[in-house]
Formats: sequence, structure tokens, C-alpha cells
Amino acid sequence: MAFGVAALVALAAAVWPRLGRREEGITYFGHIAPFEGVAELNVALDQEVSANPSRTDHAAKRLLAMSKIIYDKYNYIRWGMGDGGWGYLAYPGYCARWLPFEP
Repeated sequence: MAFGVAALVALAAAVWPRLGRREEGITYFGHIAPFEGVAELNVALDQEVSANPSRTDHAAKRLLAMSKIIYDKYNYIRWGMGDGGWGYLAYPGYCARWLPFEP
């Protein structure tokens, strides 16, 4: 039972959006969605790009930030699948323990 709960928590963590965390810069959809229109987004992107020494530096920072987010989500999925597998294997034993068995 605990493995099943752990699997659900890990899988929920993988798909839960990171709306509360504010990393520096515009990295993913949670940073872009609050903008009212394309013009406002373009202004923010221009400001962000101009704050970096080069476009390559800006791209490298965004790539690193996105890679960390994806890596964390991938690990949550792996943990969720692993815990789900252990829960699937442990469930018959759990049922056998609590269900009456009469030959």
C-alpha cells in the first residue's frame, strides 16, 4: 500500500507545474503564461536577452534551467514507476494477509 502511495506522489510531482517557483528569467510556460500579449512578451524577452553578455550565454542559461527541470521530472517518473512496480508485486501479499482464507 505504501508503495502505491509513494508511486502516486512521485508521478504527481512529475506532472505538477512549477508555478510557485520563480527562477530568474523566462524559462518555461509558467513564466510566459502571465503575459497579456505578444508585445509584452517580446519586451520581456528583449530585456532578458540584453541583460546577458551574449545570445549564446542567454541560450546556455535557459538550456541549463530547462534541463534541470526535465531531469527532475524524469527522475520522479522513474521513482513512480519503480514504486508502482513494487506495489504491484506486494499487493497479493497484502491481500493474503488481511483477507480470510478458508480451505
